[in-house]
Amino acid sequence: MEDFFAALLPPVRERTWWRRVPLVFALLSYVLGYIAFCIADHNLKQPLLATLLEALYSSAQLLILHTPKEEPKGVPLGLVVAAKFFAALAWASFGILVATFIFNRKLRLRRTVWKGGHTVICGLGGAALELVGDAAREGERVVVLDPESSAAAGIRAEDSGASLLSGSPADPQLLRKAGVHDAKLILAATPDDSANIAVILHAREVAPERRARAFLHIADPQLRVLLRRQRTFRSDGPTPATIFNVFDNSARLLLRDYPLDHVRIRPESEQVVQLIVIGFGLMGEAVLTRAALTGHYANLKPLQAVVIDRNAHRKERLFRNRYPHFADVAAAQFMQADAEEPEIQALIGALCADSVETISTIVLSIDDPPHGLSIALSLLNSLRCYAPIRLRLNDDSSLAAILPRGQVTGFGSIRDACKRKSWLDSDLDAMARKLHEDYLAKLPEAERSRPEKRSSYPWDLLDDDLVESNRQLADHILVKLRAVGCHTVAKGNQDDPGAPVDRFEGAELELLGKMEHKRWMAERFLAGWTLGARDDAKRINPYLVEWEHLPPHIQDYDRNFVRILPNVLKQVNLEIRR
Repeated sequence: MEDFFAALLPPVRERTWWRRVPLVFALLSYVLGYIAFCIADHNLKQPLLATLLEALYSSAQLLILHTPKEEPKGVPLGLVVAAKFFAALAWASFGILVATFIFNRKLRLRRTVWKGGHTVICGLGGAALELVGDAAREGERVVVLDPESSAAAGIRAEDSGASLLSGSPADPQLLRKAGVHDAKLILAATPDDSANIAVILHAREVAPERRARAFLHIADPQLRVLLRRQRTFRSDGPTPATIFNVFDNSARLLLRDYPLDHVRIRPESEQVVQLIVIGFGLMGEAVLTRAALTGHYANLKPLQAVVIDRNAHRKERLFRNRYPHFADVAAAQFMQADAEEPEIQALIGALCADSVETISTIVLSIDDPPHGLSIALSLLNSLRCYAPIRLRLNDDSSLAAILPRGQVTGFGSIRDACKRKSWLDSDLDAMARKLHEDYLAKLPEAERSRPEKRSSYPWDLLDDDLVESNRQLADHILVKLRAVGCHTVAKGNQDDPGAPVDRFEGAELELLGKMEHKRWMAERFLAGWTLGARDDAKRINPYLVEWEHLPPHIQDYDRNFVRILPNVLKQVNLEIRR
């Protein structure tokens, strides 16, 4: 009943005016009847109080369609007829509303499942609810499975056009009811990682022959790393799926929109890019990991990171256990301290003081935005030179409006991280797909026929970790372009005065090839690869060495990637300008 009355009286901001129609008709009927009976009772010369009370009672009788066959003398016939008419409309519309509430869910669900090609989303938590809204904006038909959604979340999902099924998303019977056998996409995004894994496993059991694209959200970074390393959801296995994470998506968007090399770094530069992360929860770790993957610049100096957290020692042990070769990628110092303390803020100011030696960025990734804003404003007084501060904010936070312009910017929108372009069919994926197709085109025929060579599979059959590898390759394109003083614009842009660049040659080709090798080594080290005689199954590769020690034909792989950059960007209607 709570859900029913919540549906009748939803928040004003929701477009559900039709649910108030019975109330409007009832009010019109009651008011008109009250006026009519007041006039009639007044004509009978009754006392005023008796007149008012009698009119209230009579109009209530009329509203429930219970009136004498003969109208009392003195009642204005037109008003009574109008009141009866609106009373009948009120009850009729109320009956339609009740029938709609009871049957609309089933009808919409059956229609969606019957048509097929829909999206099944498991969960209605913060991230999943945003996925539902984004799918609706993309015009997708959606079925949502959730055991404990609140009335507000359920109403919001259904108002977006989704069909809601209550129960465990991992229940095979419920998955059948949701039509996973004919679904186009399956998104497992409950707050419970184990439940998300169970959803994918049971979905494949229910529909073993159906190859809907499956995505599962894994919040635990350790579990995410292990699942990828063990190829749990490999493309040629019984349960192919892609792992995604909203924190990682947010970190990727942060470094795309606010790059750490906000000052151009030239090959001869001695400057080191420095990242200071305050708060090392899920978001802080995602930012540091993503920065280590993309932080490879023209002077080939590694990223320098400082992590400040109240429980830094324990978190460092867990982090380095997760990424045992992180030291081969970036230099990270963990400090167990409170960033609110004046001496720590003074230390941060000192770390950022020398802009000749370091290019610094401060990322405040703590969970409480007002607390983060307090630290950010305090740090502004401690900084003696420019160092941008990136503050994590919630989607519903109003703090963005009062951030100091220029130096403090917000990031971390779950809504943006859940948009389809961040995990499916984005420009990034279009570039990544083109890079993989070029790799396949250059692959010898003998290599393509080896089933154990996972990287030789077509894009749609690639393992999750190899798709991510190509995406990371595409992520670094803008870093490379900045290294040689280039940028991207929309194809044919007439407002940009830059000269078009169709190819890279000479020293630039060599520099970008070296940068690509550095990036590739970082990707491999963080994915658990080690140096040694080649064994892909055991993640061992002989080319995890510096550029100078690479065989010439391996160096050519990196140079060839640089050569195809202009064509890769054309796939997303971009061109390079200098």
